[in-house]
Amino acid sequence: MIAVAQPAEPAASPPQTADERVEELQQMVSASRLSLYLSCRLKFFFRYVLRLQKPKSPALHVGSSVHAVLKAWNKARWRDQPLTLKELHDEFTKAWADTEEPVQWEDDDEAEQQSTAWKLIEIYTRQANPTVKPEAVEVPIEAELNEHGLPKLIGILDLVQGCRIIGEAVPLGPAVALYINDGAGIVGKNDFGGVGSEERSEDSEKADDDFHVSR
Repeated sequence: MIAVAQPAEPAASPPQTADERVEELQQMVSASRLSLYLSCRLKFFFRYVLRLQKPKSPALHVGSSVHAVLKAWNKARWRDQPLTLKELHDEFTKAWADTEEPVQWEDDDEAEQQSTAWKLIEIYTRQANPTVKPEAVEVPIEAELNEHGLPKLIGILDLVQGCRIIGEAVPLGPAVALYINDGAGIVGKNDFGGVGSEERSEDSEKADDDFHVSR
């Protein structure tokens, strides 16, 4: 009897050392990393160098779920295949259940937070102009800043529509309003007409990884 040879599994890569992670972090930067570094260097060290994990907060789960649904909604509009209300709610149900880490709910808070998230989506879709088609959705961008002695800047443009880039408000000069999201799933007042959460996702490391995969 002849045994069939099984392909050898690739050897697992050794874990990165702290020095290797620091060197990698110096190669490129995102808005979320800059914000965290400027607000608390020790927190940045715990997050990106030691890579310590913490439970996902309810506000972060709401923001990332809403962001995922609006991404699907805008992509459907961009393709001229708008979602029905049922399809939109199905996307929401899928996004709400799709979490890689446990959410730190308090008592019976999940049902209330889920209702809040769906209301935010309803507000956004009602306020959106149905005649204006998105020009682009979830566009990875990068800028080489070597000549300024700085690492590469990376990010993701959530939505380009009506000569505006919509996402997180970041002023780019006195006459230009540039809205950028680095993939962290931000839901802000600019998006919801004064209603919503401005909580920033601290779990943007995965967003940075997704950026590189998309390249």
